[in-house]
Amino acid sequence: MRLSELRLDVIEQRVAAELAAGHHSRLVPELEKLVAKHPVREGLWARLMVALHESGRSAEALGAARRLRHHLTTELGLDPGDEVRTREERIAAGERLVHARGRIVCPYKGLATFEPDDAELFFGRDQLIDQLVARLAERRLVAVVGASGTGKSSVVRAGLIPTLRRGVIPGKPWQITIVTPSTHRSKPLAEADGMEARHLLVVDQLEEALTVYTDAAERDTFLTRLADLAEGRTPA
Repeated sequence: MRLSELRLDVIEQRVAAELAAGHHSRLVPELEKLVAKHPVREGLWARLMVALHESGRSAEALGAARRLRHHLTTELGLDPGDEVRTREERIAAGERLVHARGRIVCPYKGLATFEPDDAELFFGRDQLIDQLVARLAERRLVAVVGASGTGKSSVVRAGLIPTLRRGVIPGKPWQITIVTPSTHRSKPLAEADGMEARHLLVVDQLEEALTVYTDAAERDTFLTRLADLAEGRTPA
């Protein structure tokens, strides 16, 4: 099962690269066969929608979204995730979904972190993003933990943040600040009190606090300030 999932991940990355290179029409037959074989694989359907839309077949692209919704509803009792819904909305609005023909944008970044501007290239973590959104709607503090290199930074930067900016949680717009322990001196921890927007402070690479501070008092001040923000306390 795991090898099958990895194979599909690689196929999706390769197709995304070919779409970025402008190979839209020729991918449609292959993608139609793939979605027939894997009818609830949203990443494949999303790429089929792009291939159809960029080939001038927008009505069929929207039809593909409806076909996926039918499969998900009848087989899993689910609705499509953000990737498919966003592309469906953009197709309906007549927007282009890929860069101009001839400009190749590689969707694979290796070990580099996906940033908020890479949201269109980031995929495969819809369930985790939904869980993060649900927890953030209820709590002031949400921690993302896991082994090094498993994509924690990417899922927050290219998954959670763009999802919040699309208004998935009703209310005021989000003001989002990203810091790390090694950069917060030049970008101070911001106050959320009194702001018109809801403020999300993302502290990435928090473990750096144990290594970048040679002054224990400075490290304790940073961590105490984080605790104050998480608890909604006004610092002394």
